[in-house]
Amino acid sequence: MITVMMTLLLVVSGLVLQGEDPINALDGVERSGDVIIVDDVPYGTVKNGSMHERQVMDVAMPISQDSLLPVVVIIHGGGWAGGDKSDMRLFLEPLANAGCLAISPNYRLAPSDPAPAAIHDIKMLLDWLGKHAEALAIDPNRIALVGFSAGGHLSAIVGMTGDTGVLDAPGDSSQFEPVTVKCIASIGGPMDLSKPFAPRVEPLVKGWAGAVSGTRGPRSLYSPVRWVSPNDPPIMLIHGEQDDIVPLDNISGMKTQCDRHGVGCRIHIVDDGPHIPAPQTFAEPLADFLDDHLGSTISFGTQP
Repeated sequence: MITVMMTLLLVVSGLVLQGEDPINALDGVERSGDVIIVDDVPYGTVKNGSMHERQVMDVAMPISQDSLLPVVVIIHGGGWAGGDKSDMRLFLEPLANAGCLAISPNYRLAPSDPAPAAIHDIKMLLDWLGKHAEALAIDPNRIALVGFSAGGHLSAIVGMTGDTGVLDAPGDSSQFEPVTVKCIASIGGPMDLSKPFAPRVEPLVKGWAGAVSGTRGPRSLYSPVRWVSPNDPPIMLIHGEQDDIVPLDNISGMKTQCDRHGVGCRIHIVDDGPHIPAPQTFAEPLADFLDDHLGSTISFGTQP
């Protein structure tokens, strides 16, 4: 369905297409087999004639489709202070080949933009998807949030607060387009920021979310575990057994809260795995989890 792809290029990049084969002639557009990837698509809110340079994303989708596409947003890590959407590039093509619209966004970083800026950015991205759902032929009720480390935390906090109005992006909420986060997956993401981390990790957490200040302080406010409620989407927690950045006990409370509220919580522990395990150690269970909730058939192959 090449017309859908042309619409994508027009909508997300504001490009004027010229010539008989415009795809190959466009800067920032790559075709790989039956997939097209568009780089640096803006999703943020323009203020005073400008938009933050980090509010951009890479978008991949299949050229042909027979029905509305589910969406997978895959969010990079970096301690809320580093990292880049390009770190997630290797996941985009497999997801698009599986019949998904795949997105890897950048977001604002500490120390210049501490919490809740990154949360607001991911929520702005979801609003963007809602506003362009028809043009892109995507299903706004089948969106998965997947993230690594700090990105896993952002996936969870955005997914768990989606129906609360808490930590929403600034603006008139009545103008936001509703979308449904169907499922969440976190790889090495912290679920509880309210307690101190190891000395080499704590400065990153403090630089983004502030100092430890009790069960009702900012660190608690930005903790996904605080916001679990019965209507939340199911979550998968993938964690390395030997994670020395976000210890295993940081996610145990999330499992307890999910069980208490009847929210599906699937855990996959990678034996002897580090903070971010090798992709092949969790690719299959992650694909199965996404398949179950998006109604897709995803395979990352041997090298996601």
